[in-house]
Amino acid sequence: MKRIILAALVGVMLLCVVPSMLFARNFLTDPANSYYLIQHCREPAETPMNGWCQGYISGVLETLQNLKHESVKCVPRELMRLLKIITISSKVRTWVEKNKKRREMSATSIVTKVIRKTWPCPT
Repeated sequence: MKRIILAALVGVMLLCVVPSMLFARNFLTDPANSYYLIQHCREPAETPMNGWCQGYISGVLETLQNLKHESVKCVPRELMRLLKIITISSKVRTWVEKNKKRREMSATSIVTKVIRKTWPCPT
C-alpha cells in the first residue's frame, strides 16, 4: 500500500515539474517572448503589465548577479535595486524602438544587452 501511495506521489510530482521545466526553458529562449517584454514595458508604470516587465527585469538582473555573470560586474552595487530596474525598463523601451529588426532576440538577451550598454565596464 505504501508503495502505491509513493508511486502516485512521484507520478503527481513528475506531472507538475516536467511541464514547468519545459515551459521555463521555452519562455527564456523563445524569441517570441521578447514581444511580451516589449509590450509590457510600454505600459504606464502603475499598471500590472508594467509590473510584469519590472519583475522580469528584476529576475534577470538578480540571476545574473547571483551567477556573477560578466554583464553585471560593472553595475554599481550602491544604486538602489528599484532604481536599477526602472532605469533598465526605460532603456529596454528605448533600445527596442531603435533596434526594431533585432526583436527576434529572446527577452533575456535584450535585458542583458541593455544592462551591458547602460553600465559598460571601462576598458
